[in-house]
Amino acid sequence: MIDSRQCYEAIRRDILIPESYGFYQYPQTVKETIFRDRGGLIFSPKVGLHENVGELDFESMYPNIIVRYNISYETVSPDGIDQSRKGLLPHLVETVLARRLYFKHLRERFPKGSREWRLCDNRQKALKNILVCIYGYSGCFANRFGNVRCYEEINRLARENLIKAVNIALGEGYEVIYGDSDSLFVKRKDATREDYEDLAEKIRRKTGLPIRLDHHYKFLVFLRQSSDENFEAARRYYGKLKDGSLYYRGIELRRHDIPAFMKEFQEKLISILFDADSAEEVLTIQLERAIDYVLETCRKIRRREVPVEKLIIRKVLRKEAGEYKCKMPHVIAALQASQRGEPIRSGDVVSLIYVNAKHKNPFRRVIPADMMLLKQYYDRERYVEMVLDVAETILGVFGFIKKIEPQMSLLMRSL
Repeated sequence: MIDSRQCYEAIRRDILIPESYGFYQYPQTVKETIFRDRGGLIFSPKVGLHENVGELDFESMYPNIIVRYNISYETVSPDGIDQSRKGLLPHLVETVLARRLYFKHLRERFPKGSREWRLCDNRQKALKNILVCIYGYSGCFANRFGNVRCYEEINRLARENLIKAVNIALGEGYEVIYGDSDSLFVKRKDATREDYEDLAEKIRRKTGLPIRLDHHYKFLVFLRQSSDENFEAARRYYGKLKDGSLYYRGIELRRHDIPAFMKEFQEKLISILFDADSAEEVLTIQLERAIDYVLETCRKIRRREVPVEKLIIRKVLRKEAGEYKCKMPHVIAALQASQRGEPIRSGDVVSLIYVNAKHKNPFRRVIPADMMLLKQYYDRERYVEMVLDVAETILGVFGFIKKIEPQMSLLMRSL
């Protein structure tokens, strides 16, 4: 689609179209390649609890760089960027960009979740994806207009402008706690919403790129990597905004294969933790209350007080069940459904419930959800384990540790 649009814009502007696809780029040494091809810039997050944080976001940063700096296949060369004529890419991007920003800003006029809001949101997301593809395709070897230096220049300017933003924030007395390609998280104890908006305006004037205060957090927690707790995790955090709503990235609440009960539990756990007036209160009174809530939830599951329909796990079958070599739970459930004369095809959603997660026979560990809704039976210890996993995501950074032993689930506090 992007190639077709590029060719259309080229024809409109009497630009010759390369006959075939190919990998074209200016010669450069290995050292130059390493220096130039670095992608976006990320400042590692400072793990832990933060108070009064402003998230500044460059609005459509990469498309705006293309338009502002005239980045295009025919304008970028080792000698710099030719500004004598407007390039093909800026012509292609500016129309999509203007349309995307129109729907993004129009969305804010309607109540969140309303029909009009969803219509605007869906359109701006679709246009955003087109812009992302235009940017990515500029560095693709199959691009018939290929000039990888164009892609590298977009990334270089993005890094340069993010560093400018960091220096401006530091100069204004803010602490930078996280930065990721086109967004910046800063905090200052006495800062108000107006102060953060003023900082965004100063950055806009210095860089020439639109930037705004995207979120103003009362509390914000950055997490470690789930695979290795020795490293910080990019794009994995949760917080409470000044308006009282919750915002999160990279945790179970964002996943589609988590039971509804686990999502409800995690959201309430965050709400309990952040039901405070200060960070000190979060780390003392509310942390204790949050742990008590975890313990009570485990007891609730063991007493079978949670409806089985809230514990259903739903996963998409990516290929035919018989093609899987590893018999994962949702594959087993799909095979069981097929044996009952209800075949589940590739692309279908498989609903399952754990009934005996540690059984030696994989076909006894799970069962299709529709077979258990009337019996209200499930593997209590497996779901307790899931509760502890979800709780550790939220509270692990404060010293909460879950430990699963053969016969029981234990909670250990290391506070």
